[in-house]
Formats: sequence, structure tokens, C-alpha cells
Amino acid sequence: MKILIAVPTYKRPYVLEKRAWYFLKDLKNADVKIFCDEDEEIYYEQVAGDHVVAGAKQGRPNGLIAQLNYIGKYAVDNGYDIVWKVDDKQMMHKSGVSKKDIVPHIDQYLLNIIEKFKEGADAIGTSKAMEYLHSEKGGYKPRYTPFSASYFVRSEHLELDEEIFSMDELQMYLHLAVKGSTNVYTSYEMYIDCPMGKFDGGLQMFDRLAESEKCLQHILDKYPDIKPKDSGKGNIDIGNRLDLRHYRDLYKK
Repeated sequence: MKILIAVPTYKRPYVLEKRAWYFLKDLKNADVKIFCDEDEEIYYEQVAGDHVVAGAKQGRPNGLIAQLNYIGKYAVDNGYDIVWKVDDKQMMHKSGVSKKDIVPHIDQYLLNIIEKFKEGADAIGTSKAMEYLHSEKGGYKPRYTPFSASYFVRSEHLELDEEIFSMDELQMYLHLAVKGSTNVYTSYEMYIDCPMGKFDGGLQMFDRLAESEKCLQHILDKYPDIKPKDSGKGNIDIGNRLDLRHYRDLYKK
């Protein structure tokens, strides 16, 4: 099975260079592609050379989702079985391993992920720091909650609704549940560092909360078993305002 490591990015070539590119550039067990707006291709090429692909048009609220849909089609058309969606500001860590020594561990991580997909996984979420801290530092567990920033998914599943602003992690969670593709796990072999709202560019170009509020009714219409919470805060999007118990139960079954 082949993995495409796909990085959708907008107005962040130098964030990419300082963050994710340090480990992406040396990986051997997957192909790495940086997907950007055609108008920014020249700037990303200065960082990532021929790894850059001019994809969907950016600079609009549905830009990220359009780019992910472009990535899904690109992956299928080019024979990739799995997409690893990596954030441009993402870093990878493993207990006891320094930054300069991390690449071989990520390469092994990729081989292990492939084996899990061969066993029938539909998607695998990457572990966050707190999840990793409280785990046994390895293995997989069934995942019943939305992904966080980064995830592996079968290429044919990467097809999202462009009327929903951002929230691709939540969208993917709901999309897989409705399709019955609920063989989903969290990997505890490594963890990600991917701060939200810290760097300019990307989704920070928009009022994320306002844009997600605009599509609330569309989400409720599309996924009628979501129940709005009476309480629930969110300063970035509306995800915390949604009761997802019905869909969580589909994963647990």
C-alpha cells in the first residue's frame, strides 16, 4: 500500500519550513506533496522544490475543504491507497527521541500504519500529547471521537462538503460514520505538536467562529442526528456545541 503525505497550506511557506518540513523532507516510506494555491506556488517551491503541487484555489472560506477534496482525487488518480493529512505547522515527537533523530522513527511509524490498514482500518488518528502521555506509548485503540489536526485515511474516503467551513476532522468523523466505515483507531506510537491559532496565514485569515456559525444549520440538516447542546463554548469553531452521541454510538457498534 502507498501513502501520500499531503500538506494543504495557505500563506505559510516559512511556517512550513520551520515546522513540518524538517521531518517531511527526509522521509523515505511515503511520498510528500505540498498542496498550495497556484499564485503561491513559487514561494512554496523555494521551501519544498518539486514536492509542491498547485491545487485548489485558496483565499476563500471553503479553500481548505476544496484543497482536501483535490488531494483525495489526486491520491486516487495517482494510485495512493492512504492519505496522511499533515498540518503545515505540525511537528512529531516520540518519548526519548530528539528532534534530530526523529525521521527514522517516523519512517517506521509509516510502515506500521500501512500494516494496520492492511488489516482493515478505514482511518487512523494521530495521538495528541496528553493522549500519548497517558498511553502505553505504542499500539492502537478504537477511536470514537473526531480526529485532531492530523489523520490517516483511505484515499477514497477523502471527500468532504465544501459548504461546511473548515472542521475537516469533524466532517471526516461524520462522513465515515454515515458510510459505515467505522474501523477507526488512534495510534499511540508517536504524538503531534500542532498549536491552534498561533501562526498567521491558513485559517487564521478568516473569522473561524463566525464562518463555522454560518454553516451550523447546514450541518444539522445534513446530519440530523446531531443535537445542539444547551451549553458549549468554542472560540474557534462550533464543534463543542454539537452533541455527537448518535454518531459515537455508530463507532462503538
